Amino acid sequence: MPSIRQFVAFLTFVLPALSSPLSKNADKPDSVRNKYIVRVAPGTVETEFESHLSWVATVHKRSLVHQRSTGVEKKFNIGDFKAYSGEFDAETIAKIKKDGHVVAVEPDQVVKVTALTRQSAAPWGVASLSSKTALRDGSSTSPYVYNSKAGQGTFAYVLDSGVTTAHAQFQGRGIKGYNAWPTYAFEDEFGHGTHVAGIIGAAKYGVAKKSTVVDVKIVRGLGYSTVAHCLDGYNWAVNNITNTPGRIAKSVINMSVGVFLASSVPSLSLLISD
Repeated sequence: MPSIRQFVAFLTFVLPALSSPLSKNADKPDSVRNKYIVRVAPGTVETEFESHLSWVATVHKRSLVHQRSTGVEKKFNIGDFKAYSGEFDAETIAKIKKDGHVVAVEPDQVVKVTALTRQSAAPWGVASLSSKTALRDGSSTSPYVYNSKAGQGTFAYVLDSGVTTAHAQFQGRGIKGYNAWPTYAFEDEFGHGTHVAGIIGAAKYGVAKKSTVVDVKIVRGLGYSTVAHCLDGYNWAVNNITNTPGRIAKSVINMSVGVFLASSVPSLSLLISD
């Protein structure tokens, strides 16, 4: 599989064991009922992948309880990584697991945004980026030295709760990209995504002050998402980078989200580590 790092300059993805469990059972991640992510074998050609999806649709339609589940919802296609997500009854998912094209089936899981610390003055972290000596914790008096063209010609894909792209701090450099939750407004209902985008590209407090911020909404409401929606946004971002002239090796992808345990989301871990 061609390395994603060949065309994405930098990627931040947070997969911590959350400080508070997402479900009542502290020993297990919070799965989404009857939702699954199915990964097919590396090297599966597109025609085989489409044929498999058609077969899945047929199996799902024949199920006696198919009207209570939606079947295949999203497909993901990045290099040799091919997978899909959907809602399936027990009988259908059992047949999918036995198919020769399938290498892994995992329950979809709840994903939540990671916490952010707000500071009223220029962030210590930003100033420390250009300091040769350690700064005093909480210091807001040290200058941040940067190139006036920092970030110019680069693109930051922010996969989060949305970005208020019209905010004055982005100076017209914020653009709408993709909404993985089409039944929800393509806006930042939570504020987390705009905050993250500001750390990257805000005119006053951003690190890459001239970068273009691309809004990819994968989180809805007050910080809720799923692995499938993260994969959907990531799939769109990578394909947009590779298919848009001038963005290869000039783009970054940021997902500041958390799950119960990194080992519990093998599809995301595999995709990002490749």
